[in-house]
Amino acid sequence: MQSDPAAMPAPAGPRENRAVLVDVALALVIGWILGAAAQVAHWSGQLAPGRRHGPGPTGNEAGHDWPRWAEGMGQPPPGVPWPALIAAVVILLAVALRRAYPRAAFAGALVGAIGYVAAGAPFPVTLIPLALCGYAVAGREPLLRWLPIGVLVLPLAVAGWWQEAAVGLTEPGPYGVLLITAAVLASATMLALLRRARRDAHDRERREELRQAALGERLRVAREVHDIVGHSLSVISLQAGVALRVLERRPDEAAAALRAIRGSSTSALTELRQTIAAFRDDPGRGPTAPPPGLDRVDELAAALRAAGREVTVERWPDPLGPLPASIELAAFRIVQESLTNVVRHTDRAGAAVLLRRTGDELLVEVADDGPPLAAEPTPGGGLHGMRERAEGAGGTFAARRGERGGWVVSARLPIGEAP
Repeated sequence: MQSDPAAMPAPAGPRENRAVLVDVALALVIGWILGAAAQVAHWSGQLAPGRRHGPGPTGNEAGHDWPRWAEGMGQPPPGVPWPALIAAVVILLAVALRRAYPRAAFAGALVGAIGYVAAGAPFPVTLIPLALCGYAVAGREPLLRWLPIGVLVLPLAVAGWWQEAAVGLTEPGPYGVLLITAAVLASATMLALLRRARRDAHDRERREELRQAALGERLRVAREVHDIVGHSLSVISLQAGVALRVLERRPDEAAAALRAIRGSSTSALTELRQTIAAFRDDPGRGPTAPPPGLDRVDELAAALRAAGREVTVERWPDPLGPLPASIELAAFRIVQESLTNVVRHTDRAGAAVLLRRTGDELLVEVADDGPPLAAEPTPGGGLHGMRERAEGAGGTFAARRGERGGWVVSARLPIGEAP
């Protein structure tokens, strides 16, 4: 049975490996501190805060203020506080594994702290590992999945008084331990939740940016395909109508129209392949043809003239001079879509194309001589596409009724510095 690659965990990166090493080093330091604190408590004869083993001498005689062995013996008492050291090892492992197993590490830190304090070691040194493990689990697990583990704080509060009557509940010490532990864990939890919320917000913003980028790329592809296919099909339809009208009476003209259809379809397919190839991320693919520019406007005009439409192209100055490739592509597509609309929405209207360069601006204007429009043109997919191209290049776009009929499409594109 083969495993699903998507279900397998991704290999850890350098950042995760560094975090693991930091956790291991931190666990070793904390383990050393816990062991040293337990050993010192053993040597001094001191117990956990408030813990007593029945009636007996107090003060210096009981060893609360000065190690009893230091009053003349000169050597610490024999033996090692093994229960406290074993509990310290449990806490050490919890800190080391808090990223990989946050819930288990949090529970282990609490259990280890209970054993550590019950063995007579000082309680305050357990707060640091508890805070670290609480921070880790709060930042990685939902609150309801690990909060029940927090009930272990209750036995931790009375661990230092387990030999007392009523486990010390009649004394203020356990309640102080409970409040301090709860405050430390609550602070660690709040910090982790704030950091988690900030990380989640950043992830959402990143996903939204990627989604918007993908949407923009799809719209760009759709716009390119629309302009190429829409114009070519309009020209092909126009040329096919000419061929049908003259097929029986003037077969030579019909043959010329059919050859023009073949040329238009071949050119459209070639440009469509080049456009799709340009959007593919294929390093092994050879160089593609450059995007169309204003030098191909004459080809658009010639195709319409071959179909019986009168189209003029005026450049000022002529030649226009070097232009940025993005500006040339936007200007070409605007002219292409404008001529497509002339063919699509009028029967016999011609068009005049004006390309005027003034200073740092390029004016693109296409006017047809069709019948006067009763109202302003209704924006459609073609007009929206032209407006997006002009605004995407940093320019402006307008479509209005012409003074003598038809309509006028114009765009002003900033030139900047040509390459």
